[in-house]
Amino acid sequence: MNVLQDHDKIRTWLISAADSAISLTSNAIAKEGAQQLRLAIKKAAPIAYESKKLIALQNLGDVRDTPRAREFTEFAASLRWVESSRWNDKGKQRALCVLSDVFDLPGLEVGIMYVERGCSYPIHNHLPQEMYLTISGTAQWRYGGSKTLVEVKPESVLYNHPLDIHTVQAGDTPLVALYVLWGAGVTKG
Repeated sequence: MNVLQDHDKIRTWLISAADSAISLTSNAIAKEGAQQLRLAIKKAAPIAYESKKLIALQNLGDVRDTPRAREFTEFAASLRWVESSRWNDKGKQRALCVLSDVFDLPGLEVGIMYVERGCSYPIHNHLPQEMYLTISGTAQWRYGGSKTLVEVKPESVLYNHPLDIHTVQAGDTPLVALYVLWGAGVTKG
C-alpha cells in the first residue's frame, strides 16, 4: 500500500471515529473535541511519514472486538509508532501513533494509544483538555476528575478536563484508544 492510500484509509477511519464519538457521548465538551477532529481531518493536508512498528504491537491480531478495531488493524502496521515519553519501556508494552504527524491538524493533537494486555499507561495530566474514543479492549480507566478506576468497554467516549489526573490499565486484550487534545497547551498543529 502506498502512502497516499494509507492517508486516505486513515482519514476515512478518523472521520468515522469522530462521527461515532459525536453520537456516543452526551458530554457537550467531548462532543466538541470530536467535532473539531471531524472538521479538521476532512480538509487536513497529509504529511509524509515512514512507518515504524514497535514490539508492543506484536499482539495486534488480538485487536478485533469491534468492527472499528478490525478496520484499524488493516492499516495499523503501516503507521509510525513511537515510544511514550511517559514510560521508558522501549515500546515493548505501550506505543503511540501521533496522527498530528500524519496530517496537518492546527490546534489539535490527535493520536492512537496502544497498551498491551495487563499493562498500564502512567498516571499523568496535561493542560489541554482531552477526549478519548476507546477502539478495542475493556480496560480500567481513571478519567474526568475521578480518583478511582472504572471499567470502560470499547466504543465509549471519555473526557478529561485540563489538568485532570488520568491513567488506564488494559485488561485481557490490548487496549487501543483514539485521543484528541485541544485548547490551551496543545503543542501540535
